[in-house]
Amino acid sequence: MRNTRKNGFTLVELLVVIASNEHISSSDISSGLERRRLTIVMDKPVDPSKRRDLLSVYSDEVRGDFSKELSGIAQWCLQLDDDLMRDVLANPVKHVPALAISNLDALVFNNPIVGWLAECTLYAPNAMIKFGTANAPSMDEKERGLYVRNAYTEFYPSYVNYCKASGYRPISRDKFTDRF
Repeated sequence: MRNTRKNGFTLVELLVVIASNEHISSSDISSGLERRRLTIVMDKPVDPSKRRDLLSVYSDEVRGDFSKELSGIAQWCLQLDDDLMRDVLANPVKHVPALAISNLDALVFNNPIVGWLAECTLYAPNAMIKFGTANAPSMDEKERGLYVRNAYTEFYPSYVNYCKASGYRPISRDKFTDRF
């Protein structure tokens, strides 16, 4: 753990682990949190009849199937080359490529712009599309379940329509342009 003094305060750099049955959600759609988050999906429950006590830590002892392995794991960690350890922590996807998929899933889950891109757009390098504005839909568009005019033919209206259909609050056109 490293600490730094900044403006009279001591800043401590540490790693926090949060285990959850669902993606951890956040209203922050900037890339700051996503760049610092390492998402490991735990979506394969173990049948209760097959569960084992792998590791339990008490004030006076450590029990479980992995308790005998702890000294070996600690020894392995301590023998890691400093540069390799820093690289693994700084670039986990490089060392465990499968994490890229769970990180992308977390990004799609937490960022409506990325969710819209994944669900409503296609990669077409030479295609052109009008950016558009989110105006009220025509009667025909309302009957087809659209929330804004030109949601099938213009960029920003498509995003707004996706947000409204998915229960997100769309951001303004200017913020969307900046963040996109």
